[in-house]
Amino acid sequence: MNEAVETVQAQAAGKLYLAGEYAVVEPGHPAILVAVNRTLTTQVTGRAAGEGSQEQPVDAQRGRIESEGHPEASMSWHREDGKLTPDTQLGEPSYLLAAAQSVEELAVERGLALRSYDIAVSSQLDSGSGKKYGLGSSAAVAVATVRALLDWYGLQLSPLETYKLAYLATGRAQSLGSGGDLAASLFGGCIRFCSPDRSWVRAQVGSSSLSQLITQPWPGLQIHRLDAFGPDSLLHLFVGWTGSPASTPSLVASVKQGSADGKSQSYERFLAASDACVDALAQSLEAGQPGAIGEHVAQARSLLRGLSALTDTDIETPALRTLVESALIRGAAAKSSGAGGGDCGIAIVCDKQPQSRAIGQMSAIAAAWSRAGIEPLPLTVGPPLAALEPWGVGCAATAQEEE
Repeated sequence: MNEAVETVQAQAAGKLYLAGEYAVVEPGHPAILVAVNRTLTTQVTGRAAGEGSQEQPVDAQRGRIESEGHPEASMSWHREDGKLTPDTQLGEPSYLLAAAQSVEELAVERGLALRSYDIAVSSQLDSGSGKKYGLGSSAAVAVATVRALLDWYGLQLSPLETYKLAYLATGRAQSLGSGGDLAASLFGGCIRFCSPDRSWVRAQVGSSSLSQLITQPWPGLQIHRLDAFGPDSLLHLFVGWTGSPASTPSLVASVKQGSADGKSQSYERFLAASDACVDALAQSLEAGQPGAIGEHVAQARSLLRGLSALTDTDIETPALRTLVESALIRGAAAKSSGAGGGDCGIAIVCDKQPQSRAIGQMSAIAAAWSRAGIEPLPLTVGPPLAALEPWGVGCAATAQEEE
C-alpha cells in the first residue's frame, strides 16, 4: 500500500428480504434479497507520528473507533500480544471489532506489519433520531469495515473471498447465521442466495487458516445475480416500517425450537414448498410478470403464516398485517420482510402502464400506510456493487470472482 494514503473508506448497503427468509437459515435453501439505496460508510485514518502510531512497537499502538449516532459502539483500543483489544470491556459483541480483528489476522498470515489507525462509521440505515429500521446495520458495518481495512492494508481479495472473510468475522461476534444479509450488503442489487453449511464452516475454523478457508469452496453456498429492479425495470419496490423493532436471532431461534418435537416432517414440507416458491418468484421477477409475482409473493406470505402457526411464533404482527393488506387492496404484491415480528414490510408494484400510474399507485399505498401509523421509507433497490454470475447460468458456481 502507498504509505502516503492516510485515509480510505468503503461502503456497504442495507438489505431487505423478498422471500425465503426462514428457509434460508437451513444450508442450501434459497432466499431472494435486495440491497437498498441507503449505505453505511467505514473510514480508516492512520495515526500521525507520536503516541500510538505505527512508529511505536506493535503493542504500543492505539486507536479510536467512533460510530456516529451510536455512542455505545464507540471505543478506544490498544494491542495485547498484537491483537486489537478494546480499552474497556464491551457490554455486547461488536461486529466492527470482529471485522477489524479478522482482517488483521489475515494481514499477519500474509506477512504484513500491523498498523495503527482510527475508524469512523456513519450510517444512513437508521434515522437521525435513532430509529432502527431493520435494514441490516450489523451486516453492513461488518462488510464496510472488512472492505475498508483490506484496502488500508493493501490486501487484494475477490468479492467472494471478501464475503467469506466478513462471514467469518460475524461468527466471532455472534453465532453464524445464514449470511444472506452480508451477501446483499456486499454484492448489491437483487440476488438469489443459499447459505453455507455452517457445521462445515465451524469445523474448518479450528483447522484452517483464514487464508486457506476463504479460498476453499464452501458447501451449500450459492450467490447469484437476479436480473430484476434494474434502472429500466417495470418493477418498483416500496417499503413500510411498522415502528416496532424486531429481534431476528430470537425469532429464528423460536422457529427452530418450534419446528422440533415431532414437527420435523411438517418443517421439511415447509422447506420444500419455500424452495419452489422462491425459484418461481425469481423467474417471475426476471420476466417482469405482474400476475405471477403477485401469486408467488402471496404464496410466500402464506408459507410464513403456516410456519408461524406450526412454531407458535408471531411472524406477521397486526401492524405488518395492516401494511400488507393496505398494499394488496391497492394492487401491489405485499408481505412482511425478514424475520417479521415488527420492522419492515414490502410492496412490489409491477405495472406495464406508464410509470406515472405506478407512482400514483405507490402514493396511494403510502397514504394508506401513513393513516395506519406505518412509516413509508424512501427506499429503492440499490445498484449491483460487485460482479456475480447470473442465476440460471452455471448455477453450480457460487459467485463470479474478479480476474
